[in-house]
This record gives sequence, structure tokens and C-alpha cells, in this order.
Amino acid sequence: SLVDVPTNGAQTDTGAGGEVRGNYSTLNPLDNGGITLTNGNLDWARPSAGTRVCYSTIGVSSGKWYFESSIVGATGGVNWECGVATTSASNAARPGTTATGWQALTSGSTTIIKQNNNTTTTIFTGTIASGDIFSVALDMDNGRIWFGRNGTWLEGNPAAGTGASFTNLSGTVEAFAGGDGSVSGSINFGQRPFAYTAPSGFKALNTANLPAPLVTKPSDLFDVKLYTGNGSTQTISGLGFSPDLVWIKNRAAADNHKLTDIVRGATEELESNTTDAEATNADGLTQFNADGFDLGDDDEYNTSAEAYVAWTWDAGSSTVTNTVGSISSQVRANASAGFSVVTYSGNSSTSGSVGHGLGVSPSMVIIKARNASKDWKVAHISLAAQDMVSLNQVFAANIASWDGVTSTVFKPARVGDTYNNTSGENYVAYCFAPVAGYSSFGSYTGGGSEYPFVYCGFRPRWIMIKNASTGGTFYDWHMVDTARNPYNFGALNSDSQYTLFANTSGQEQQWFSIDILSNGFRVIDQSVTVNNSGSTFIYAAFAEHPFQYARAR
Repeated sequence: SLVDVPTNGAQTDTGAGGEVRGNYSTLNPLDNGGITLTNGNLDWARPSAGTRVCYSTIGVSSGKWYFESSIVGATGGVNWECGVATTSASNAARPGTTATGWQALTSGSTTIIKQNNNTTTTIFTGTIASGDIFSVALDMDNGRIWFGRNGTWLEGNPAAGTGASFTNLSGTVEAFAGGDGSVSGSINFGQRPFAYTAPSGFKALNTANLPAPLVTKPSDLFDVKLYTGNGSTQTISGLGFSPDLVWIKNRAAADNHKLTDIVRGATEELESNTTDAEATNADGLTQFNADGFDLGDDDEYNTSAEAYVAWTWDAGSSTVTNTVGSISSQVRANASAGFSVVTYSGNSSTSGSVGHGLGVSPSMVIIKARNASKDWKVAHISLAAQDMVSLNQVFAANIASWDGVTSTVFKPARVGDTYNNTSGENYVAYCFAPVAGYSSFGSYTGGGSEYPFVYCGFRPRWIMIKNASTGGTFYDWHMVDTARNPYNFGALNSDSQYTLFANTSGQEQQWFSIDILSNGFRVIDQSVTVNNSGSTFIYAAFAEHPFQYARAR
């Protein structure tokens, strides 16, 4: 009998385990490279050769956490491992061989080593056997991790914060367990009593212990609105906020995408699928309201009896002049939502910088020249430092007019820039920073016949995906949301999800299948467009519910 229940409780976590009621982490059967899971996904076995690991269902970026992983059985040497790794890590290789995996592993039956970035150090020599229990203490506030065996810490003291096995951990990490060959184990995240009491201040990995999300109700900052055109004028209402960016697409016809924002003005439209300059359309979106927007009778916004979708964002309550960068900008920023709308005029400087008003470095910036026919350019945290992709194209990422971001500015120009900072041209930039439990920007590696799981830390409402390492036919910007796709299919079905493409005018299609989960999403399609083996896919996602309050769909 475990205390793993769907409702968070208010019990005190003393570190003993088996105390706090809530949704505990388990090993994730959807983020599994070949591990057999049993006993509520707490026991695992690797039945054949080749290193494979399975990740946990809860990731953390802050706080102090404790869990235990034990050896149950092995043949031909123990070959067992556990630790933490970033949410983009592979489960088909040893995480410690990368810069973002920190682990302890056994070498035969006499040695324990620690590994990060393919660097190994021996931390224990002696007898290792089935029944050994390994402790992991993780301090994400200070970026440290400790490993212990059978009640003894192998390095340092986590309660005192000294002598950590590794330092400089950052980002969102998940626990993992696994091994190579005929090896099995068990893991305990606190849903039952620990064998050894957690160090003071370290908690069980449970939703009741997770920090309160900054955004408890995502629909107050971002939402998806479906409506039917009436061929005249109409008001679209019912949002939980006054929208500052509205992105509209006709689902039923080959009409252009329409993007309007409050900084440029309601009637000033851009199209994500074209290079066209900004145009004034008095019959398109005509006004932003307290809980929605007004429409005229333009066919691409409001054709009678045709179905439309509007994706909407809140960028705060006021537009200000920002002079932090070398190029003055007009900024409307909502730091709590990690989103700002920025307009500026280019000056052709290769060292120019533009203030974005977010206070943290954005993970995605979308830029478009307003008075010139040029590609949209997208910078993303998962691309190389100077690479960008084009929102209106199917091409792979390439070195472009970009010099990166800081917590205060983005740097739009490099030598030879023609897209982001040309003298005499005006620009708009949409800047997005991740907010825990609300928005996520990252990447995954296509698996072909294996279906990648992406941890977001929330149940997504909206997802956009692009193959960033392969270009050509079918490598579109795919856009799905739970308003148009309220149900999961739960199995491979190549014609299941209603999808729109940011780079084309095409009407909505049933294209591929994504399962929306309480903690992220899983691509369950073998198509090259979203799961080409070995390709890097970048994504942006916004929440329907934070993980603390979300359950499986």
C-alpha cells in the first residue's frame, strides 16, 4: 500500500518517505529505451546487452530532492546505473557520456564510478551485490548532486552542502535508472518509506512538494479560440485576458495565416507563410477587447460558415520605450508569462542590440521585417548560437543574421545581415522565455520506429514543431492544439491529428499523431516530418495545466 494518490496532501515531508500524499514520480514507460517495467513502474529490468535507461515522470529545475535506487539482480557483473540528466537526453545511451548527464554506475561487482561528460572517477571499491541500495541527493538550487551506498555517502555531505559528487547542474533534469545486460533494479521516489532517511531539507519527488507554479491558470495568459465565420462582422469573446498577439488561420480553406498585435496596431497584419510586408486591413481584425477581439468581413478572417482557429497571447498592460540596447525599441512585455512584443528600426550595425523587456534570456525569438518582403527568422535555444530557421520555409537551420540573446537584449545582426537589422527597415520581434509549468522550448531527436517523449512539466495546450536539421518537402512547421484535438488516439495512426502548417496557406489536415500527456507529449508517428530518425526537431509548447494540477488525458 503506497501513498501515491491523485490529490495533493498537506503532510510534512520529514525525509522518511511514505508520508506525503500526492502524485509521486515513477519510471516513465513512454521515455524508455528498452527497459521492462513492473510493479507500478517502480521495478525495472534490462533483459539484453546494450546500455538502456528509463527516465522519471517528474522533472525538476529547483529544490532539493532525494530518491533511492537498488540492485535487485544481475548476471555476468552488475553493470547498473542511476542518476539525473536533462529532459532532452537520450535513453538509448549512457547519460553520463554527455555534458548534461550525471550518474553513478557500477563496473563489474567491485567498483562504483561517477560519470559526466564522459569523464569517470572511482568513488567506491569493494563488494557490490544484489540488495545494495544507492541514495541520490539532488540540490537544483545550487546545482549539486551526491551519491551514496547502503546509508553512507560516497563523497561529501548533502545535509551540509559539502563535497558534492558533481556541481554546475542546471536546467530541468529527470532521474533515471538502467543498465547493460541482464540486470534489474527497483526505484523509490518516496511513495513508500525510504531505507535511509533523506538528508535534512531534501524531499520526496511528489507533486505536493513541487514549487507552486508562477502561472496557475495558463488560460489567463494564452489560449486557443475556435470560431465559425459569419461573413459580416462579429466579436470573438470568452478569453480570460485581453489579447496582445492574435494568430488566426482558416481551418477550412487555403487562406494565409494572419498575425496582428497591439503594438503594431489591430489592423496591421503579417502572414507567417509569406514574405510579404505588413499590410493594413480595415476588414480583418479590427479591435482588441477585454476578453477577445472584433472581426470585419475579410474572407481570410471571417468567411460565412467556415471554421477558424485563433491562438492568442497576453503581453502585459502597457507599451513602453526601451533604451537598454543600442537600438531603441517599443516593448510590450509580460515577464510573468515570458512574452514580449518588440518593434524597432534597423540601422545596419553589426553590433546592434535591442531590449526585449523580459528580464531573462528568451528561448525563442521570431523576427519579421515589416516594410520589406523578406523571410521570417526564428532563433531558438536548441539551435547553434548563430543559427536561425525561417518560419515561412521548410529549410533546415543555417548560419544567419543573429548574434544571440541576453537577459536584457537580443542582438539581431551579423556581418552581411539582410534580414534582422537593415537600415531603413522596421521590424517586429516576438520574444518568448520559458516559464516553469506554463511554457517550454526545446528539442528532441527523431527515432523513426521509436517514438520520442518530450518532457514539458505541464499538459500542453498548443505545440509547434519543426525539423531543424533536415530541409525539403514535408519538413513544415506543424501546429497542433487541444482545442482542435481534444482526445489522444493512444496508438500509431498516421491520419489522426488535425494539423496546420505555419509556413503554408493549406487548410487543416489529418497528418500525424501526438499524445498529449500530463507532463509533456509523445510523437507516435514514423513520418519523417515529425520523427525522422536522427534529425533534431525544435518545439515550442504552451500549457493547458501545470503538472501539479494535471492528470493523464
